[in-house]
Amino acid sequence: MSGFKDINNCNNHKRFSMRVFSVWRKELMHINKTRDNHFRLFGRYFDLTLVVYGVSGPHISDDGTKIVRINTFFKGLLGYMEFYIRALYYFVRIHRKDPYDFVLSPIGEEPIGRLISLFARPRLQLVYDLWDIPGGSLTNYKYDAKEFARKIYNIVLKSILRKGDVIISGIVSEGLRSFHIPSSKVIVTENGVLLDVFNPLLYEANTSMWTGGEGIIRLLYIGYLHEKRGGSDLLDVMLHLRSKNIQCELLMVGPSDIDAMNSLIAGRNERDLRSIVFFHEEISSDRIPGIILGADICLCPLDDIEKYRWSYPVKIYEYLALGRAVVASRLPGIETLIRHEYNGLLYEAGNVQSLENEICKLVDDELRENISKNARESVMNKDWDKVVGDLAYALSCKVSASAH
Repeated sequence: MSGFKDINNCNNHKRFSMRVFSVWRKELMHINKTRDNHFRLFGRYFDLTLVVYGVSGPHISDDGTKIVRINTFFKGLLGYMEFYIRALYYFVRIHRKDPYDFVLSPIGEEPIGRLISLFARPRLQLVYDLWDIPGGSLTNYKYDAKEFARKIYNIVLKSILRKGDVIISGIVSEGLRSFHIPSSKVIVTENGVLLDVFNPLLYEANTSMWTGGEGIIRLLYIGYLHEKRGGSDLLDVMLHLRSKNIQCELLMVGPSDIDAMNSLIAGRNERDLRSIVFFHEEISSDRIPGIILGADICLCPLDDIEKYRWSYPVKIYEYLALGRAVVASRLPGIETLIRHEYNGLLYEAGNVQSLENEICKLVDDELRENISKNARESVMNKDWDKVVGDLAYALSCKVSASAH
């Protein structure tokens, strides 16, 4: 183990002389997502090599992360298997010549992280980077065999996580309680926002995705489109608001699966809300700030389920950084970000009437303006640079301690 020392770079950040290896098979194209900023900024603080399978944007290597792209002959499941085999071969070959200090295994890649640590000669530290609930899923499998397989995987996953030397917990600490991980291994962190990018002074409000004019309240939800993320609740709220002659329109932007999207479209049509509820597919990162600035009220209506209860939704950081009034579910993670009636409003998760009541409060221009004034200030210490910088320091100390 090489230990660590301070090396001042041009941004006056500490750089630790540790070699790190990581693997990621999905895309990295969203400049403010947790995974992108962890991979990008860890490259500033460590000598990080990231082996990727999916598409990655140039922002990932901006701060020194070395990208190794593996193109596979096979596609689909066989392609994934080929990727992991070749990634493992790459690791073994390099590690023998110039040993890595630790493998950074992000959420979803826990098994390959464990496998890499088993093949490591000389031994290295195994770090799990958990910015979500491990094994969490919204998928409802229609076949008993798949549901059984998922349950078995989650049992195995708990055992795998306990083998880790260090656990980065990017969720409320209670969220890992059922995994029975010793607290001595855990580093607690949270998510952040790129304050220099999500700056209201840099963009013009984009209202083109709503149809209404003067006097229409523009509501916005950005995120995965699904019933468990409040999709159906928002449709019910819009139905109620229309019955009260409150002039508003709702825009819902984000990816979805076919079944979830069809269900939401059917729900909108059944309620005859086509003229005031609009769906749009996922948009590129550079367009998000303008869309948020075009909204009057931004929404984060997550259901109270295990997958969401303990998380720090990145989208809320973005809403606040751009000075928008937010209405969000009262969940443990969200409550650390939203102070009720100061920088946003909280409602009882899953309670349509409660959600409607809080939105109605923000129809009042004065209250909405007062909350908006406090929004950006409330996340000024949540810049990704600071969040990951603090995490990198804690991680370097923890890895060094674990090695001894």
